[in-house]
Amino acid sequence: MAETAIADTPESPLEPDPQRQEEARRYGRLQRRAYFLDLLVGGGAVGAWWLAGGARVVAEAAPGPASLAAVLAALALAGAYALATAPLDWYRGYLLPRRFKLSLQPLRG
Repeated sequence: MAETAIADTPESPLEPDPQRQEEARRYGRLQRRAYFLDLLVGGGAVGAWWLAGGARVVAEAAPGPASLAAVLAALALAGAYALATAPLDWYRGYLLPRRFKLSLQPLRG
């Protein structure tokens, strides 16, 4: 009896499914686009903070020593960055994997 290699059979699990390969390419493209858009939005938020003098505004409004003002300015910048990038984080981390059936996790976790 002649043995055939697994890859020679027509229904071999080692052969990639062309449809799944295209889905994977599409998912990767969307992930990369969202990543670079996230970089632009985040950089824009930090740039706007810097141009608007956000640290100076927080430092002038903060009572007490300069170290407290620095901590408050850092927290305000982190909060602004998180708010600016939250929609893209949700898209990349929750919506996109669910759309491609890579995650079945509900919104509550």
